[in-house]
Amino acid sequence: DHDRWKDVNAAEAETFVKSKPIGAFIFRQSSQSTQKINITWHVFEGVVRHIVVDEFEKDDDFSLGKVLSIESRRFHSLDDIITRFMNPWTDVVNEIIASPKFRNASKDEVKAELKSCLDANPNSFPYFIYPLPNRAPNLIIHYMFKKTGAAGHRDIITVNSDGYQFQKKEFHKLKEIFERSCGS
Repeated sequence: DHDRWKDVNAAEAETFVKSKPIGAFIFRQSSQSTQKINITWHVFEGVVRHIVVDEFEKDDDFSLGKVLSIESRRFHSLDDIITRFMNPWTDVVNEIIASPKFRNASKDEVKAELKSCLDANPNSFPYFIYPLPNRAPNLIIHYMFKKTGAAGHRDIITVNSDGYQFQKKEFHKLKEIFERSCGS
C-alpha cells in the first residue's frame, strides 16, 4: 500500500485530483491492462493528464511490478517515480505557472489579449504561453507583432521532467526560451 495509491477509475481519479492543489497526483490501476498503472496528475487549473506506467517482473496480476517504465525510463518503485519523475516535472510546471507570461486560457483568449497589447503599443512584441490542448503540460508560445497580423505566430514547447524542448533544442529554464525566441 502507498499513500498516493487510489482504487478509482479514470473519471473518479480526475475528480479527486481536480479537488486538490495543482501538482497533486495519484497512482491507480489502469483499466487497459493488469500490466499497467496510471498516474493521474492535476497539471494546471482544470487540466488533468494521465500518464501510463508499464509494469514488468510482476509476481501476479495483483502485485506491483518490480520494474516500472514511463516512456522508456525505468523505475523500481512508486517512490522512485515520485522522486525522479513527478517531483522534477512538478517543479517545471510550477516554474511555468509562476511566469508572468503564463495564461491558463484558450487560444482565442490569448490571441485577444495579444491583440489588445499590440493595439495599445504597436511597436511592442507581446507573447504569452498557454497549455497545449489535450497535451498538457506541453505549451504553446503565441506571439504577435505587426508582421504576423491578427493571427500571430505559435510554436510548441514540449515540457518534460528535465525541462523544455523548443525548436529542437533543450532548455532547462523557461526564461532561456523567452530570451531565444522573444529577446526578453
